[in-house]
Amino acid sequence: MKTQLSYLESKECVILSEAGSQIGFGHLTRCTALADSLCELGCKVHQVLLENGFEPEEAWKTMPWITAPSEVIRRYPKANVVIIDSYLATPSLYSYFQCQGKMVVAIDDFNRIVYPANLIINPNVFFPQINYSNQSAKTVGGRDYVILRKPFRKELSHREGLEHPIKILVTLGGSDFRQLLPTVVQVVGELKFLPVTVISPEGYEKRLGNERVTFLKQQNADQMLQNMIDADIVISACGQTLHELAALGKATVGICLDIDQIPNQKFYLQEGFLAAELQWDQFNLKEELFKAVSYFFPEEHRVAMALLGPQLINKNGVTNVANLVNKAVLHAI
Repeated sequence: MKTQLSYLESKECVILSEAGSQIGFGHLTRCTALADSLCELGCKVHQVLLENGFEPEEAWKTMPWITAPSEVIRRYPKANVVIIDSYLATPSLYSYFQCQGKMVVAIDDFNRIVYPANLIINPNVFFPQINYSNQSAKTVGGRDYVILRKPFRKELSHREGLEHPIKILVTLGGSDFRQLLPTVVQVVGELKFLPVTVISPEGYEKRLGNERVTFLKQQNADQMLQNMIDADIVISACGQTLHELAALGKATVGICLDIDQIPNQKFYLQEGFLAAELQWDQFNLKEELFKAVSYFFPEEHRVAMALLGPQLINKNGVTNVANLVNKAVLHAI
């Protein structure tokens, strides 16, 4: 039998996920953060995205892992744990990896399916509101398991970014699949004399050009952190980015873009971190968006969010997730 030391020296895991213009980058963001934390614990991590034409950073490989899971086993035969963060994977896929003797960890947001898995982790603040009684696997989650990228786990001054003039940042994810940016840019354009920065896909600057609007391409974690710190008000979708904005205590206007973002939006509304409930397809979005942004013009409203946001999540939640996975590796001896 291997000693615990020799086993720990050889532990490996595979993270399987998806990203792209029609999928978004939330899964990629949190899986990258989880991979970094696992590496810090001494685990060798293989990061694999679904092959769909999207070109990821060098740390990620691509393959058709949903239709060819055997290729994952062939390439990474020593991996003890398979972590799957996906909205596309079927129950049979999780079963396949279990039958291959792997510890399977499912990253879930809303009890998407019944998971044939050893561990289910919901890295969202709204976890207590999700009924997981249909699952046989151990299930954990909540504010202590929120996954943040490393730059967003730093301690920052509550008053970062509160100086005048008021600056607005617009970030609706890596792809504007709801085609909302033209509407949002039109609304913020009515807020005269306010500088605006928009994170957008390529080509939007020519379509939506405005002398007061600065368009930036997709940002890495450090760049995005700086953009958020520099902003006074952020217009965001209601996915993974909301956790980062809460951690920074940033005055945020959240627009819900899809069904998986509803629980996140609801939680932050109930806690008072979001001041308005906005849906991407509501008929009066322009008027309500204008009101929501204007609400944060008084500095005291922005200061209130700076104090509230960081209380809603554990900035080091990704370490807790990594430790759980690490234990799963130990149990695979």
